[in-house]
Amino acid sequence: MMPAPTSKNGCMIWNQRKNVAKEIDAIGEVQILRKIDKAYDAIEAAAIIRDIPNCKKMPGNPPNAYRIRVGDYRVGTYLLTDGSAEIARIRHRRDIYKVFP
Repeated sequence: MMPAPTSKNGCMIWNQRKNVAKEIDAIGEVQILRKIDKAYDAIEAAAIIRDIPNCKKMPGNPPNAYRIRVGDYRVGTYLLTDGSAEIARIRHRRDIYKVFP
């Protein structure tokens, strides 16, 4: 297994797709937004994707898809070939599996 690329502080490198900002804006619940903010902090602090709390590998294709549970919401994430993470979707749990992966 290839080691994850890390920044100078030993944390995972990650980015998010443009549509994620719109999905976050659509969430009107302040409590959920705080939990998502904490999840982003956990992603930033993680050295590898398995270090992120409530993170599970998604079954099936693509093999690099993971989801992070944040209350009733899910953060859809891809682990890229260089070991960095890309946040692809943030949706309610009833909707995430329709659009991710």
